[in-house]
Amino acid sequence: MANVHNLLPVENVGARFLLKPYDQSSDFLHPANFPGWNEKYKEQMKYRGFIRGLISTVYHYQVDPEVFKTIAKNKTPVFLIWGKQDPTVPFSDHTVLIETVHPRFLPVEDCGHLPHMEKPKIVMRELLDFLEKN
Repeated sequence: MANVHNLLPVENVGARFLLKPYDQSSDFLHPANFPGWNEKYKEQMKYRGFIRGLISTVYHYQVDPEVFKTIAKNKTPVFLIWGKQDPTVPFSDHTVLIETVHPRFLPVEDCGHLPHMEKPKIVMRELLDFLEKN
């Protein structure tokens, strides 16, 4: 079972989320395409629980097949969208989800952690198709 502690040294957790919480442009594969993103991200930090949610995700993120098996038992259709060059959550983590949940899967080429922003036409077209069929 992998978790974020295997991916990031603990000191990076503090540096990324506590010391520099407004510089999240690294979530994009091509940050220059999103001028002003840090200001938009900073705005989100004003919402109660947002920072706590980020930190909790960093400390508790894990690829646990048992959790995904529970999701699969629900039989709810799942659509998994993942940027192939995601620097935040490794693309390789998708394998466990595919094997246990059997979602409709959209791997997005030339894309980081925010495929809905980096490749909106591709994502929206596929998302609408998924919603129409489910």
